[in-house]
Amino acid sequence: MKLLIISLILCATFNLSGQVGIGTTSPNSILDIESPSDDLPVLELNPQTAPVGTAMGQLSVIDDRMYLYDDTREKWLSLESSTFNFGREGDSDNINLEYAGDIDRNGPRMPFNGTIVYATMNSTGGVSDKSVSINITDSFGVTTSHNFALVSGSILMDDLNIDIQAGDSIIINVSGDDSAVENLSAVLWIKWRK
Repeated sequence: MKLLIISLILCATFNLSGQVGIGTTSPNSILDIESPSDDLPVLELNPQTAPVGTAMGQLSVIDDRMYLYDDTREKWLSLESSTFNFGREGDSDNINLEYAGDIDRNGPRMPFNGTIVYATMNSTGGVSDKSVSINITDSFGVTTSHNFALVSGSILMDDLNIDIQAGDSIIINVSGDDSAVENLSAVLWIKWRK
């Protein structure tokens, strides 16, 4: 009996690692869930309204979307991302890029709260160094500008954290001076935010 108690205590003090299989005896990952039939979903996550995120990689269904907690940006961001494309053929100098759909005055209006997480811009010629701004206009007409330098004709920004609100519109503007950049295109990646 003493040996059994000592064995249990020793087992309880060590971290055990292994694979767990639900519906399978040979799991292929740390947690492997297999459904024996197509009648029921393999996993159900109940929606939450306002979970507190504490670590990178936490998942939650909030309202009707799946979100991942982004510890770097300190917010819940949707697993999905939406891209918004802008561009202008020919010379661009002191002018807005056109949103795909040729809306160069107002830009697209955002359907949900979101965060711009990535942006790329590329040109085919002309001036290689130019100032470009992402302008966000709210429903009251107030515009906030986020300025970047187009160096050697391109930009790749993979660490943006620019919040937008539902109803905001976005325009990308090329600053004006005596020389233009040519055939500039831009893509913004937006993740919806809770």
